[in-house]
Amino acid sequence: MKRIALIALVLTSSFVFAQDLSKQSPAERIDAVIKSTGIADLADQPWHLKLEVTLFDEKGANPQVGTIEMWHAGDDRRTIYSFEETTRTDIRSGGKFYHSVNGALPYFASTVLEHTLHPGPITEDLDHAKPELQHKSLGGRAFDCIMLTHPVVDGAPVPLGLFPTFCLQHDTNDLRVSYDAGGQLVVFNTIGEYFGREVPTSITVSNGLVTVAKAKLITLSAFTPTPADFAPAASDISSTTDVARVSGGMIQGARETLVQPIYPSAAKARHVSGTVVFHAIIGRDGHVHSLRPKTYPDPDLIIAALKAVRQWTYKPYLLNGQPTDIDTTITVNFNLN
Repeated sequence: MKRIALIALVLTSSFVFAQDLSKQSPAERIDAVIKSTGIADLADQPWHLKLEVTLFDEKGANPQVGTIEMWHAGDDRRTIYSFEETTRTDIRSGGKFYHSVNGALPYFASTVLEHTLHPGPITEDLDHAKPELQHKSLGGRAFDCIMLTHPVVDGAPVPLGLFPTFCLQHDTNDLRVSYDAGGQLVVFNTIGEYFGREVPTSITVSNGLVTVAKAKLITLSAFTPTPADFAPAASDISSTTDVARVSGGMIQGARETLVQPIYPSAAKARHVSGTVVFHAIIGRDGHVHSLRPKTYPDPDLIIAALKAVRQWTYKPYLLNGQPTDIDTTITVNFNLN
């Protein structure tokens, strides 16, 4: 969690109220966060959203300025990404997905949108999770950080931040920071309200120590949908999913950049070896953007594996001729010999 401490946190909100949470368990506090944040599940209230977004490269340079707009009604949605040399339209209508792409869209464009719509935990983080609370000082402010620990095979004690972690303003259930084991840090700088839900109005996304995206909410309002709003164009490409599930063995052959993990001296001294397995999301740009530990023999080994795997790159996976996010597994072996 040292990376969080190095980020300058600018947190303001209209939801800063002292609360007596001494009798609430970490699970109850996470449940309160889920119920109070996000608009992705407002199925009965169609809405239109517009974000002003600045994206940076992996070194935090070469900014691209653009917008993301989304129209959402029930299970249907239309999303338009507009950047300097890239436009992309994603449509979900009647349970089917359609795409129209001109240029390569950076992965963190969709990350910004996801955290605006759903800043709290997602379903896969919650399944079989054991919320654990630690009090932390981040950027000079006090936070109650709750990690959604998952059972792992042969797993030793888990350091904070290894699993999805959500940091709440101290003594409140107000979400201010989320942290992903893959190194992705999201700071919710300012918060607004829409139909009783807390919605981030300004966020900063960092990958490791590098700022990769900033976003500001420009518009969030109700609209009256028509069938034409979610009708795909004749030229749009149809698919059954927006994420491709690919086996770990298959994706290994598509790896372009391999950074070998450094065997931790502490693990060597304890004669610890074994295999680290991650559930991973590889973005359409070929970079690893989400890592969830599945099995590991020792915390030192998994941290070493994380540092290396975050730097791996892959050939973009094509689905119907278009680069697509990949849901897969990544395996790292540590052998003393």
